[in-house]
Amino acid sequence: MELLNTLLSLINTAFSYVIDNWIAIAALAASFIAIKQESITLDFDPEGRSRWVKAIILDDGQSIVNDYGIVHTNIRIINRSNYDISYFDLKVSDGTNPCQLQYYHTKSFNVITGLKDRHAISFFDSNDANQGIDLPDGDFGILKAHSVTSIDIMVSPEEGTESLFIMLKVAKKRSLLRKPKQGYINSPYQSYSALVPVDKSLKPDYQELTRILQN
Repeated sequence: MELLNTLLSLINTAFSYVIDNWIAIAALAASFIAIKQESITLDFDPEGRSRWVKAIILDDGQSIVNDYGIVHTNIRIINRSNYDISYFDLKVSDGTNPCQLQYYHTKSFNVITGLKDRHAISFFDSNDANQGIDLPDGDFGILKAHSVTSIDIMVSPEEGTESLFIMLKVAKKRSLLRKPKQGYINSPYQSYSALVPVDKSLKPDYQELTRILQN
């Protein structure tokens, strides 16, 4: 009986401590979360160059060819921390004007586009080399801990596009002392961006390519 009374006394003391100090405990928990978030270290590694793509190859043997052309580049994000973190608001625009460009992603393979239940597995570059492909799921995704996330950017540029501007945010508040000079400059979240040149002189004749594939 004495043991039970002692146990109940300890529980009552602990409960009273929590009630009396809940603000301090909540602040400690918030500090722990902040420290955990600050410990996340990312390296943003854009390829820095682009290439023209003749066709995107699907898993059913079909291909995607765009009359306006397709440009490919790649970004890698290295998460060296112990925690997963998400990225979001992945956008691609013309590098010299604010025109946003549509990029291929897995969610674009749907019933509306006529590509439901299909997946892109590779592409042929201008030299007819077959390259593997890792399209993003959409404009957001997860960066796994201790891993490298490779994202292939495939866009159909405008006629006068000379460069691609790629930007994204991650779920980590940025330092007030580190305001980005470009991209999401007013966002409270940490962001990354890259400007990738597009060599129009290397653009294949897509109309001719389409004619050949249709014959």
